[in-house]
Amino acid sequence: MYPTSQPHASDNLPLVVAAQREQIRWLELRVKDLETQLFGRKSERNRTVPDNNLLLGAILPAATVPVVAQAGAQAAAAAVATGAAAAPAARAPKGPRPLDPALPREVIELPAPELKELICPVTNKPMQQGFIEVLEVLARRPAQYYVKRYERTVFVSPAKTAPAYCEWPADVLPRARVHVSIVAFLAAAHFCEHQPYHRIEKHLERIGVALPRNTQVSLMAELDERMRPLVAALKKCVWAAGYIHLYATPIDLLDPGRPGAAREATLWAYRSSDGSVWFDYQSNKSPQRPAGLLEDFRGLLQTDGATGLSEIGRADKRIRHLGCWAHARRYFVKAVDAGKTDAADYLRDIDQLFRLERELPDGADLDLLRQEQSLPLADGLFEKAHAA
Repeated sequence: MYPTSQPHASDNLPLVVAAQREQIRWLELRVKDLETQLFGRKSERNRTVPDNNLLLGAILPAATVPVVAQAGAQAAAAAVATGAAAAPAARAPKGPRPLDPALPREVIELPAPELKELICPVTNKPMQQGFIEVLEVLARRPAQYYVKRYERTVFVSPAKTAPAYCEWPADVLPRARVHVSIVAFLAAAHFCEHQPYHRIEKHLERIGVALPRNTQVSLMAELDERMRPLVAALKKCVWAAGYIHLYATPIDLLDPGRPGAAREATLWAYRSSDGSVWFDYQSNKSPQRPAGLLEDFRGLLQTDGATGLSEIGRADKRIRHLGCWAHARRYFVKAVDAGKTDAADYLRDIDQLFRLERELPDGADLDLLRQEQSLPLADGLFEKAHAA
């Protein structure tokens, strides 16, 4: 806040008032920009360099900038006179970041120099131990592949009846002659790290392991077959919860019909209230697929309001639709950017809803917080909208 006790000439007063009004306008824009950085969607954040964000000279008229600068200098002089000097900003330590303390350590003691190097050239006496200097470097041990040899005894009868023997362990694929640890590695490398089968094959060849691409594809097909009951059980659990948050994630898919080009596929995510998620991949974003899957679902369905999704289950009233505050907030952001000052009140209340969720302490009751604080705030938003 700028000091008001300094006398001003009467002819300079209108210019000072105009400068203060422009300063207030700049602060309002700055607050709105900071709210966008905190609560806006990712595409709205960091649209400009933070240090150059909303420069005062780019907003205030050229004639008022010197007045504001003079006022700032007066405030700084007053702070120095009262001893209220600004605290220096903490600087980050220079040098590389320390290594994760959770990583295992291997202590290696380096040998001392030769005895002739431990003689001081000035006193000609042996040097004394001073301190131990430590250097920590990040190292890696290559993955170790080995062969597990299982042996079982087969019991036979002279009557040539069926032999008796124990079953192979459940974590072994006898026909493929691989352990499930290899299957898990392939699944993570291909589907999580997006490594092509050819690259995995060449990587294994360098360490002496032969695992051709066709074998990798066969193993993933067998994994898919064995995981089907688990995936079906997960889908049944999500549907039985009575609440589904449906969201579509676009994926760039190489188009075989157009070499070098890609088209948009979709990974649909169905999330229940307990956090379980069931995924469904489709080569397009047509709402017919989720509409067909949700034919036997009854309960609450939350979507982003995309075309076609809001009509699922509405005809027979078996589904109650819920909206998304993040998507609704975008329209108020656009209204504020367009100069609609009335939208700022709605935007502030929506940001308060986000703030309540973000600042929830660990172990707190989320449902109780929403009933006591979020619900009245949301009701006030709708009452304000109906009264407008």
